Amino acid sequence: MMSERTKRHLDFHDTSRAMAAMEVDYPDGSSTGLHAHPRGQLLYAIEGVMIVHSKVGSWVVPPNRAIWLLPDIEHEVRMHGEVKIRTVFIEPSVAPHLPDTNCVIAVSPLLRELIVAAARIPLDYKEDGRDGRLMRLMLDELHASD
Repeated sequence: MMSERTKRHLDFHDTSRAMAAMEVDYPDGSSTGLHAHPRGQLLYAIEGVMIVHSKVGSWVVPPNRAIWLLPDIEHEVRMHGEVKIRTVFIEPSVAPHLPDTNCVIAVSPLLRELIVAAARIPLDYKEDGRDGRLMRLMLDELHASD
């Protein structure tokens, strides 16, 4: 049987929008289990440390960094401390400048606030309104982070 958390995650992939952001909090010591996403994932924690494991590498991701994961990469995230994840799922077609490999990236103060704000945007946001502009600005800031 599919968990409520898994069902909730599917909504973020089924949206017609090219970008969708969500927030989820985990207690110390928990794990997401091995999973993958059909879109690229910018995985960021505003608090706590994430240890991300996959067949292609392992990364320690503190709050001043995020990890970019390519679509369909199986990975597991283990939490050290209480971890407050804010993540953005991105269709690669709207962000051709994003890395073509899984990697840790620096998170500027502006990028941090854009990610936090994006997690509060509804899935059916207006692409030509404020929310759409915020998402596009986040892509610009990601491009500046490489």
